Amino acid sequence: MGGVSKEQIEAVRKIDLLTYMQSCEPNSIIKCGNNVYKLAEHSSLKISNGKWYWFSHNFGGMSALDFLIKVRDMDFVNAVKTLIDSRASPIIVSEPIKSLNERTKEKFILPERFWDNFRVISYLLNRGIDREIIDFCIKERVLYESREHHSCVFVGRNKENKAKFACLRGIYGRYMKDIAGSDKSYSFSIPIKKSGSNSLFVFESPIDALSKATIDKNETGVWNCCHRLTLGGTSDKALFRYLRDFPEISSVTLCLDNDKAGIEAVKRIKEKLENIKSPIDEKYNINIEPPKTGKDYNDMLKTIISMKKEYKQNLKVKTSSERI
Repeated sequence: MGGVSKEQIEAVRKIDLLTYMQSCEPNSIIKCGNNVYKLAEHSSLKISNGKWYWFSHNFGGMSALDFLIKVRDMDFVNAVKTLIDSRASPIIVSEPIKSLNERTKEKFILPERFWDNFRVISYLLNRGIDREIIDFCIKERVLYESREHHSCVFVGRNKENKAKFACLRGIYGRYMKDIAGSDKSYSFSIPIKKSGSNSLFVFESPIDALSKATIDKNETGVWNCCHRLTLGGTSDKALFRYLRDFPEISSVTLCLDNDKAGIEAVKRIKEKLENIKSPIDEKYNINIEPPKTGKDYNDMLKTIISMKKEYKQNLKVKTSSERI
């Protein structure tokens, strides 16, 4: 089957996810209890007793093979070959297979666009995101509505404006998925209107980046004078690539979620930043700004909007009573 034998398939089915992660991606798991681990980039995905379960998505599996197919979106043959080639594999490969680069390189294709963005715009407006910011992202081609399921498509582009990454965010539930072949080091960022800014704000998700931009606009009237990057979780891969691409950045503000995974990621990233210098041979100015209320910046934005509505309602009632 596609360059793999039945014996190899049966062998890789026996590799549990923890063994695979400890052998091949030790920095991607965090111990959170007795024989319990979680993924650094998906904190609700827990590994225990040879099994794993992704609680926020309500599904799980028994093996590393299940994980690569269901979470990493690999096809069956590529997932098997990944495990054959891994240090976790007990297999002696008896037939030639593709090299690591060949087998992991999946063709990246952006999801087909719907003819308008009405549903996505309505969804983001209901999350409290400012319309000007939404329209700007659509114009810059880093946001659009997919034809299938009408999901939000958040696009990550390189300095040449070529799409390298995309993730889906369902508007009818909690569906989230990276598009196959995406390069995680080019995660979604909000394009900056003018060059020269030396400040970078870092978030876990696109919704949080858009929410903080909205908060900044509401408070100061200005929202697009700094770099805003998302990590697609808590991995720092996109951050250090971004810093290489924009050597003028000297200040990094970490705005990750106010939960255990976010707090631990901030600590880890801060330590890394403290031990390196910028391309202009200076230490980075590091700031930590978790949301003041709620788990993330969208929670904070919705709280601010709710408080403003309550204030206006109370003011309206007070004014009406004074007139009587």
